[in-house]
Amino acid sequence: MALDEPNEQDVTETIDDITFCMTRTLAAQTGELSLDLSYMGFMLSSEHPLTDPNSTGSCCSTSGGTCGSCGSGGCH
Repeated sequence: MALDEPNEQDVTETIDDITFCMTRTLAAQTGELSLDLSYMGFMLSSEHPLTDPNSTGSCCSTSGGTCGSCGSGGCH
């Protein structure tokens, strides 16, 4: 996740005055997304988790598709 301005290749959704954008291609691959916030940070989960073919860990293929606990060589 990063700050970005939406463009014509993006899909957008505004929730509580915050606009989220993602390329249409990535949105089609991930499906529905869920963003959970806590005092520890955030967790982004997708309907269709993506895997990193170069990953040495298994975090991208876990339930919910979260990658928050990966170290070097893990998910990006």
